[in-house]
Amino acid sequence: PVLCVDTTAFIAYTAGCHEDKPYLPECRQPHEAHHCGIPPLIEHGHAVEFMMREDMEKKEDKDGEDKDGEEDDEDHEDEDDGEDENNDHYEGDEAMDEDEKKFLGMMPVGARYVCDEDYMMHQTTKEEWGWCRKDGSFSIPHCEHKDDYYKLEFRLHHGREKKLVDKQSGKTFGGLVQVREIKGDHMGEWQYGCNDGFNDNAAGAICRSLGFKHGAGMPVTKKMQSGSSGQFGWTHFHCKQDDTLPVSLDCEGTRYQDAMEEYGMKAKCFDFDKIAV
Repeated sequence: PVLCVDTTAFIAYTAGCHEDKPYLPECRQPHEAHHCGIPPLIEHGHAVEFMMREDMEKKEDKDGEDKDGEEDDEDHEDEDDGEDENNDHYEGDEAMDEDEKKFLGMMPVGARYVCDEDYMMHQTTKEEWGWCRKDGSFSIPHCEHKDDYYKLEFRLHHGREKKLVDKQSGKTFGGLVQVREIKGDHMGEWQYGCNDGFNDNAAGAICRSLGFKHGAGMPVTKKMQSGSSGQFGWTHFHCKQDDTLPVSLDCEGTRYQDAMEEYGMKAKCFDFDKIAV
């Protein structure tokens, strides 16, 4: 089950340096320089616009204001009292001298991508933008040929577990995960995911696809299983980061049938193995 809730630095490799020689003074690895490096290339697409660190922080501030615009003033006061972990401090900032900080300010921390003709984009949580995380990794969209492109749609089945439904909005925020594949005009059958290899980052990705901010796995209950039906469709679904969407380069999953063919009975899932968030 899954429970959903709402609630770096940048230095390029110098010319003539190679990844297999990371210890030369002029060839520090991006994480040692406290940033991601140059925004990466993507297959079947390219970057058309770059965003500097200051611009990214302004964009994040604006996006946050837009999302929080309907909240009351008291909530905003509480948020302002806390430390702004999202926008002010990248990992390693305190270790940089003034020259490094100046150089950092000259490097892009985001890039907007477009796909080549006949290719369609799997977006990030910032849509077509890729961005530098504070840990030195880079989140990027990816492109897939239109003939192979698909989407995953999720929903949560709470059964008789009424406490997983918001009383005011009527929105389900926890339950058994059901997923179906959408390819063109064709919508597949709703299927369950097996909890083998499932992690909280994957729960967060599922929850973000449903409009929440975060998520975590939770135990399956008998009440939750009431009225549930369907086959297993996915297994070994997990994500490396907690800021992604399910169809992301940071997430991996295996179709259940493929797992059964590869691992046989070792991949067998049982009713109590269903993913719940």
